[in-house]
Amino acid sequence: MDLIKHIRLDYHEGALDAIDGKMVKPNVLTVDAADKMVKNHKVQSDLYRKSNSYAKSMITSAVIDAVYQNIKEKGTTYEVTTALKQNFEVSSKDQLFKICTDFFAFGWMQGEDVARHIAKLTSLWNELNNELK
Repeated sequence: MDLIKHIRLDYHEGALDAIDGKMVKPNVLTVDAADKMVKNHKVQSDLYRKSNSYAKSMITSAVIDAVYQNIKEKGTTYEVTTALKQNFEVSSKDQLFKICTDFFAFGWMQGEDVARHIAKLTSLWNELNNELK
C-alpha cells in the first residue's frame, strides 16, 4: 500500500507491521512452557494487541460510517486494510475508465485558445498517468 509510506505511525511500535500483515498474533503456549517463554509470549502478545488495536483505531476513525459498517467485524488490521482495498479498488478502476473516456473524447472547443486547450489536455494526460501508476 503506497499510502503507508507517507503516513507516520510511530506512536506505537509495530503498527505498520500490523497493517501490512507482517505482525501476527503469537501462538498459544503449551501448559508446560518455561517461565522465560511465558514472559516472552506475554511481551509479544501485548505488542501485537497494542499495535493491532492502535492501527485499527486509526483506520476506523478515518472512515465514514457506511465504510465502518463493512469493516467493524474484521479481527485484524490486515483484514481491515484488505477489505478497504477490495472496496475501493473498484472505484479506482471506474475513475480510470472515466479519465480514459474523457481523454479520448477530448476535442477542440469553439472559441478556445491554444494555451487553454493544451493546459486541459496536459491535465487529462497527467491524471491518466497518475491513475495508471
